[in-house]
Amino acid sequence: MSAQPSSAPNREPAAGAVRRPALPADHSDTALADSYRRLADVFHLILAEQDLSPLLERIADTLEELIPHDTLSIYEADEAQRVLHPVLVRDQWEEEIMASSTLFGEGLKKHDHHDVEGAPPWLEEAREALVREGDYLAFADDERVRVVPLQDGWTRIGRSLSAHVRFDDPTVSRRHALLYREEGGARILDDRSLNGVFKNGERVELAELEDGDEIGIGRFRLFYVSLSGVRSSKETRTAFA
Repeated sequence: MSAQPSSAPNREPAAGAVRRPALPADHSDTALADSYRRLADVFHLILAEQDLSPLLERIADTLEELIPHDTLSIYEADEAQRVLHPVLVRDQWEEEIMASSTLFGEGLKKHDHHDVEGAPPWLEEAREALVREGDYLAFADDERVRVVPLQDGWTRIGRSLSAHVRFDDPTVSRRHALLYREEGGARILDDRSLNGVFKNGERVELAELEDGDEIGIGRFRLFYVSLSGVRSSKETRTAFA
């Protein structure tokens, strides 16, 4: 049974009325409305779902349908610490991304520079307390100042339990950086970290270190101190001026 066209005569719109043209089935408004319906479905799941994992998978599936993409990472924001924690990753580097968190504004894309605040007040005091020549890493950790003497060869820096200089912090990768010391000086190497290694505010893969250089590891600032012989307090202050 087929439908027949109506035989009723066409009527002109009343004065002041506007005739609205019919929208084609594939009009962008239709696609937009469908997108909103899909997002609304996800929103209702958020209100009803108790287990986070299937909800995140549903969100990821919906986003994949609406917005074509090669990779996807969903983060939970820690406002107090200003840190993003990954909760779902669809990427070839999934394991590494899930193992590390990022600071607000960093890590979602590679930044080649960040601002340097200058030497902190405690650094000169820590330096003056050193009585032996050698190379050191000085940094503040949990409101304490630590000074680590460097041995010849490799020093591992990261979140791993096997790291020589360890930071139990989500902004630091398990294998974050390597520092190599020899008689002629020292170098810092990015050990394929997620958030990068910075020397005096510039992102580096491999860089020579000089006395007083600042090394950025996650949210931590480490300072490379190199002493040649025993120096007076006046000489020390001049070196940091």
